[in-house]
Amino acid sequence: SDFGEVQAQYQDLGGYELEARAKEVLHGLGFHDAQIENDVGALSGGWKMRVGLARILLGTPDVLLMEEPTNHLDIESILWLERFVRDYPGTVVMTCHDKDFMNRVVDRILEIDTGEFTTYTGDYDFYVRQREIANANREAAHARQQAMLAKERRFIERFQTHAAKAAQVQSRVKKLEKIEI
Repeated sequence: SDFGEVQAQYQDLGGYELEARAKEVLHGLGFHDAQIENDVGALSGGWKMRVGLARILLGTPDVLLMEEPTNHLDIESILWLERFVRDYPGTVVMTCHDKDFMNRVVDRILEIDTGEFTTYTGDYDFYVRQREIANANREAAHARQQAMLAKERRFIERFQTHAAKAAQVQSRVKKLEKIEI
């Protein structure tokens, strides 16, 4: 009875499909049947990295963290990984310098810059365009603010000795003290 329950649980967790899934992932990462049957210890560092990647991919965690996933992969393996990542049922978070790969698989980019987080919805090229627009807008806003500050400072310098304008000068001084540059 206990064996039957364990066997049912093993089947429910996909135990019987694991070998087939493992071969599918290993084939996708460029392994041939002969390599799959051999000792992992005999593999080079790059191939061991692929075994580690396959092991993680087979685990299907809710969140998959990947750093430079295309490193050490040939083009066929990169294309396979691309399909795998696009179809992945969980969340994939990665750092990657392969812009073409990112354009094909990402739909959201989180930029972290000096403690500020900005989210862009779209591929990498969209992110680059939006970031350039945001930077141009920030620079224009900064230039407008600098012009306004210069104008206010000129007013204060010009009229700080005029008694009739004292209230206006004080008001503008307080205004400048509150402005976040």
